[in-house]
Amino acid sequence: MLIAGGYPEAQRRTGRRRVRFFGSYVDTIIQRDLSSIARVHEEGNVRRLLQALASISSSLMNYDALSRELAVPASTLRPHTDLLETLFLIRRLPPGITIFSVARSRHRRSTSPTPACSRISSESMRPEPRATAA
Repeated sequence: MLIAGGYPEAQRRTGRRRVRFFGSYVDTIIQRDLSSIARVHEEGNVRRLLQALASISSSLMNYDALSRELAVPASTLRPHTDLLETLFLIRRLPPGITIFSVARSRHRRSTSPTPACSRISSESMRPEPRATAA
């Protein structure tokens, strides 16, 4: 498991079932846990923000660019990003930090989003494969 990474339940799945697993996992956290820690009027904005952050994983975060892309005010994106971090769906890292030094980093807010699990970003953020007509 250390080499493959990820959740054991997801490792046993392939293709569409794996994509659905991660999509369901993220949906459950956003629907159930988000409402227990904050009042968010548009859960869809939080989901779209998570997708946008996954697409810029390990890049410097620019709230103004995200605001334009998502058509959501930057003043809304900042607290939503905090919520995603509280839910352990992302982790902001200081610029220039490597994955090996994450465990040693216990301080500083950051401007570099990294999904808590790279499988979540890669699997749940892409559309399900379509069946091909034979």
